[in-house]
Amino acid sequence: MFSNQKHISKFDILPNEILLEIFEYLPTVNIFETFFYLNQRYNRLLLSIRLRIDLLNISKQVFDYYNYFLFPIASQCIISLRCEDVFDRLIHHIHLSNFISLEYLTITNIKKSTLQYIIPYLNKFTNLIYLNLQISTELSTTELYFQESMSSIEKCILNFNKRIIIEGDQCYSNLKYLTINQYHINDLLSFLHIYTPQLRHLTITFNDEYNSKKLLPKTENKHHLESLIIKQCRIPFDRIEQLILISLPYLKRLQINAIGIDYADGRQWERLLSTYFPCLIKFTLHTTFPEEDASTPTLRTQLLKTFETRYFLSHNWYFAFLHHSLSPTIDLFSLPLLNNKIHANLYDTYIEKTINDINIFENVNELSLFLANSNENLKLPKSCFFNVKNLKLISRFRHDERQPRLLFVDISHLIIFSNLESIEFIGNNFPSSSLVLLDYTTKLQSLSLSFSNLIQMTKTLSDQHICQQLTRLIKHLKITSINDVNNFVLFERLPLVFSHLASLSLSLVNPKDLYTLMILILQKMAPILKTMNLFVEAHMYGVGILNDFMSWLIGYLHLHELEKVDMSFERSFPDEIILEICRYLHPIDILLSFGGLNYRLNQTISDFIYHVHLSSIISYENYLHLLRIILPSIWSLIQSLKISNCQVPCLTKLFLDNTDNILPLNLKKLSLFHLNTNEIYNFINRLMNKTIIEELIIECSDIDFAKQQELYGFKMAQMLFFHHPTLKSIELRGDIVFDLSHLSFLSLSNSNDSDSLNIINIDQLCILRRLTIPLQSLSSLHLLLIYQSHLEYLNVHIGDAKSIYDYKITPFPPLLNLQEFHFRSDDLSIKFENLFELLTYFPNLKSLSLNLTTECRLFFDGNILQTLVHRLDSFQFSIARFLQPTYEEQTLSTFYTPFWLDTKKWYTQCYWHIDEENLDSDYFHIYSVPYPFSNFDIYKCTNENLLSKDKLKSFTKVKRLDLSETSDINIIPFLKHCPYVHTICLNDIYDDEENYGTDEEEDITDQNDENISINDIQSTYSYQSTLPILSYVRYLILLALPEHDLEFFERLVYVTPNLNRLSVFFDDLLEIIHIPQQNLCKILQNRIYQLEINLDYSWSSVDIRRDIPKILRIFSNITSLTISLHSSQKRSSIIVKEIIIHLLKYQTNLICINIDGDSIIAFEQILKQGGIDLIKTWLILSDNDRFKCQDYLKNSTFIELNSSSITIWL
Repeated sequence: MFSNQKHISKFDILPNEILLEIFEYLPTVNIFETFFYLNQRYNRLLLSIRLRIDLLNISKQVFDYYNYFLFPIASQCIISLRCEDVFDRLIHHIHLSNFISLEYLTITNIKKSTLQYIIPYLNKFTNLIYLNLQISTELSTTELYFQESMSSIEKCILNFNKRIIIEGDQCYSNLKYLTINQYHINDLLSFLHIYTPQLRHLTITFNDEYNSKKLLPKTENKHHLESLIIKQCRIPFDRIEQLILISLPYLKRLQINAIGIDYADGRQWERLLSTYFPCLIKFTLHTTFPEEDASTPTLRTQLLKTFETRYFLSHNWYFAFLHHSLSPTIDLFSLPLLNNKIHANLYDTYIEKTINDINIFENVNELSLFLANSNENLKLPKSCFFNVKNLKLISRFRHDERQPRLLFVDISHLIIFSNLESIEFIGNNFPSSSLVLLDYTTKLQSLSLSFSNLIQMTKTLSDQHICQQLTRLIKHLKITSINDVNNFVLFERLPLVFSHLASLSLSLVNPKDLYTLMILILQKMAPILKTMNLFVEAHMYGVGILNDFMSWLIGYLHLHELEKVDMSFERSFPDEIILEICRYLHPIDILLSFGGLNYRLNQTISDFIYHVHLSSIISYENYLHLLRIILPSIWSLIQSLKISNCQVPCLTKLFLDNTDNILPLNLKKLSLFHLNTNEIYNFINRLMNKTIIEELIIECSDIDFAKQQELYGFKMAQMLFFHHPTLKSIELRGDIVFDLSHLSFLSLSNSNDSDSLNIINIDQLCILRRLTIPLQSLSSLHLLLIYQSHLEYLNVHIGDAKSIYDYKITPFPPLLNLQEFHFRSDDLSIKFENLFELLTYFPNLKSLSLNLTTECRLFFDGNILQTLVHRLDSFQFSIARFLQPTYEEQTLSTFYTPFWLDTKKWYTQCYWHIDEENLDSDYFHIYSVPYPFSNFDIYKCTNENLLSKDKLKSFTKVKRLDLSETSDINIIPFLKHCPYVHTICLNDIYDDEENYGTDEEEDITDQNDENISINDIQSTYSYQSTLPILSYVRYLILLALPEHDLEFFERLVYVTPNLNRLSVFFDDLLEIIHIPQQNLCKILQNRIYQLEINLDYSWSSVDIRRDIPKILRIFSNITSLTISLHSSQKRSSIIVKEIIIHLLKYQTNLICINIDGDSIIAFEQILKQGGIDLIKTWLILSDNDRFKCQDYLKNSTFIELNSSSITIWL
C-alpha cells in the first residue's frame, strides 16, 4: 500500500509538460475518463489541450461518451474532427456550431441532407484550414451546389462523385491545395479566376455531362496555378487543350491520367508543352487505349517515335508502351512509371520505350503477376521489378494443364526474391513446390494463401523443411477459403508452426464454422497474437449469426481468462494530424521521423522530401542515419537541397563523404550557407558538372577570404558563369568578393582546365537569367556584363574599393532583357554620374533598388534622383553618408513633390545625427518606406523625420536589425515597424534616462528581481511596455554594452520569447553571469540553445577552470557552443586542450563544440602533433563516461580539424 501511495505522489508531481507529452500517446477518451474530475489541476490541463477527435469506426458506447460528456465541456478545444455520416449524427447529435476552434474537418459518406445542413456552418469556422468531404455513393442527385464562403481554407478535398456547381460571390482567397471530383471542364478556368485566385496545386476529375446554361462566364486571363493533376480523364485531347491547358502558363508540374488514343500523340504534346508552358519542370503522362487502336508493332513504333524528339529528350522525359495478352488495352506512360502497383503477365508482357538505360519500374513495390502457359519466352527486362516488396502470384493454370518446368526460375529473372516482404497466392493449381521460394526470401514476413494451397504446398504442415522456414520468417498470415474445419491435424499444427505470428487473418466459407475454428486455435494462439481478423465470404447469412457469435466469443474469452486479447481496430493517423505535427518540427526531424517509411507518408510529407533542408543541431549519429538511410530512399525525389554550416560547421564535408560525391539526379535548386571559399570550390568542382541544377545560392563565410579568393575565385567564376549548361539563376553573397578587373575573360571562357566552351558560342549557349554577385568594383561589373548579355535580373554588391579603380565604363552591349536591377555599394567614392551612365545600358529596366553608402550629395536630392528613375515602375532605396545633412535634406522637401507623392506614390523617411564637437561623427540616412531590404542598420539615430501613421506600413522585408550607438527611445519605433525580424545586433545601445519611462514604470523596474518567477514573466510586461513583443527573433548578437549596462539588453530578452541563439563578447558575458538579478539568467538558461563567445583577451588555464563551470551552469541547456580565441592568444594547443577537457568534464546537453582560431594557422601545431588522434586522447582525458567506450568515439563522434578551426560533433 505504501508503495502505491509513493507511486501516485511521484506521478502527481510531474510537470505539466511531461503530462502533456504522455497524453499525446493516449486516445482522447482514455485521457478524459482517467484524469478528468480528479482535481482542478487536471481539469484545467485537459481543457488546455488542442483535441483531435476521430469518430471513424468507433462503438456506440464510445460515441455516446464523446457526445454526452466530452463535447459539452470541451468543444472549444477541438481543432480536428473526423467522422462518418451515419445514424444522422451530424444533424441530431453533433452540434458543429460549438466547435469554434476547428481547424481540420473530415466527413466521409456524407448524405445530401447532411451536406445542406452543415455547409452554412463552414464559413463560421474562422480557423478552418483543412476540409475533406467524401460524398456517399448512395447520393441520388446528379448535381451539387456549393455557395458558401470559406476564406480561411488552405487545403480542400471535395470527393463528391457528382457534378459540382459553385455559385455566389464568395472567394476562397487562401486556398492553395484543392482536390475536386466531377467538375465540368468548361467551368474550370472561370472557377480558378473567380473563386481561387491563390490556388497553386489542383487535383481534379472531370464530369463531361453538363447543362450549358449553368456554365460560368468565360475568361481569357492567365492563372498562376503551379501544379495540375488530372485523373481518369475521358475528355478528348483537343478540348482539354483549348479549354484549360493553354491558359496556365505558370504551370510547373503537369500530370495527366487519361483514356484515349489521342493522348498518345507526342507531336501534339510537344507543340502544346513547348508553346504554352515555359516554366514546366515535370510532365507525367499515363494513357490507356484499346488494343485495336494500335494493334500492330508498326503502329505502336510510329506512335512511340513521336515521343523521341529532341524536345522530350532534352527535358529527360521518356515514355514506354506496355501490353500483355490477358489485357484488352495498351498503356502509354512516362518513365519511370509513377504508379507503385502494376499488373503484368509473366511471359506475354511487351514493353517498347524511348530510352534503354532507365529503370522503368523503379517506383513499383507491389506486383500482380499473372501465371499462364505460353509459347513465348520472357519479354520483360531482367530484374526490372527490382524494388518489388509485395508480390501477388495469380494462377491462370487449368487443373489438368502442365505447368512450366522453370516457372520460378523465370520469375527470379524479374524479381529480386531477397527484397520480398510479402507473398500472396491467388487462385488454385499452383505447383506443389511453390514454397521453395522461402529459401530465397530472407526478408519475407507476410504470407497469404488459400486453405487448399496451404494443404498442398506444406503437405498439411508436415513438410519439415518448409515448416522450419515458415516458423523462422512469417509474422503475418492470411488463410482464405477455409472450408474444412474438421481437418484437425492441420489446425493442431498451426500454432506450433506459426509460433512467432503477430497477426492472423482467417476467411471462412461458412459462418457456422467460426465456433469450431475458435476452439481449435484461439486458446493456443491468443498469447502470441497482437491482432486477429475473421472474415466470412458468404453473404447470404444474416447479421444475426455474427451477433450471436460475438456474444459467444466474449463469453469464451472470459471463461478461458483471455480478456486481454486486443479486439480493437488498428487505425492510422490521418494526414491532417501528421501535417499538424510537422508544423512544430524542424524539416530534419520530419525526415528522421517519417521519411522513407512508406509511400503514404512520403506523399503526406512530400514538400519536405522535395525540398530538403539540412541545418539543425542533432546528434552526429542521427545525421549519419539521415544521410545513409533516409536520403538514399528519397534521393530521386529531391528537387531542392539546402545545406547550412551555421550550426554544424562540418555538415558539408559530412554530406560529401556520405553521398559518394554526387547530388540528386533531379535536383533543380541548391543552397549552400556558411561555407568557406575552399569548401565552396570543392563542392562546385566535384559536383556541379554532374547535375542539371537550375538555381544556385551560395553564402560564404571566411576568415581570410581575400587570400582564398586568389586561390579559388578565378576557378569558381570560370565554372559558374561559363561552363554550366543548365544554370538559370546564381546568387552569391557573404564574404566572397570577385575582383575581375585583372582577369582575362578570354581565359575564363577558354581555360583548358575544364570542359570549356569556345568564347564564340557563349552568347548562344548561356542561359543564365538571374545573377546576384559581390564584386570589388564597378570595373569588374562592366567586364562581367560583356559576356552576360541575356540577364533579366541583376543584383550587385560593390565592396569598399575607394578610388583606386578607374570608373570609366568599359563598353558592353546593352542588356535588353534586364528588367530588375539591385545595386548595393560600400564604396564612398561612387558618384551619381557613374550610376547614371551605367543605367543607360539597361534600356528596358522596370525596377531599381539602391542601397548605398556614399559621399556624393546628389543622391540625397529628390529632384536630381527623379531624372534617374522617372521611367521606372518601381524604385526603392536606402542611402547613407557620414556628413551633416542640410535643412532641405532634413525636411525631405525635394522628396515631397507631386512626382514622388502623387504620381509614383513613393514615400521616404530619414534620420540623422549631428555632433557639433566631432564632425566625423555626423551621419545621415534616407530610405524608402516600407524599408525594402532585409538588413536594416540604425546608426547614431538622434533625430528623425517620419511619415504619418496612415501612410507608414510595416517593414515586412526586414529580417536583421543592426542597432548601433543609439538610445533606446530612438530605436523602439524601428522595432515596432519590423515585426518579422529574426536577428538583432546590439552595439552600445543605451537607456535614455531623460526620456524613458514614467514614474510608475520606474517604480516597477526597481522591484526585486529575485521575487519574479519565470512563470510570471507576463506580469512584468509593464516593465518593458514600450518594447513590442518580437516573437520572430531567434538570434541576438551583443557587440558592446554601454559601460557594461545590461538594462536594455535585459528588456529586449523579455520581449523575445523564441530567442534561442546568443553571440556575445566574453567581457559582456561576465557581466551577465555576475549580475545580482537572477531573473535574466533564468530566462537565458531556459531559452538559449546555441551560444557563441568571442574572447576579448588571451585566455589562461586558470581562466578556463574558473569560467567554464560558470558558463555551463548559467547556459545549462545549450546544445552548441562556439568559442573564438583572441588574436593575442598564446599556447593555442594547450588552451584548446584545457577548453575541451573542461567542457566535456561535466554532463551537459552539448552536441557540437566549435573552437575558432585567431588566424588561418592557429592550430597548425595540433595538426603536427597528431591532429584528430590527439584530440581523441583529450576527449578520453575529460573523464566523460561516453568516451570510455571506443565504439562511441569511432561511431558516434565526428571531429573536423583544420589550421583555423576545430569542430567536435557528438
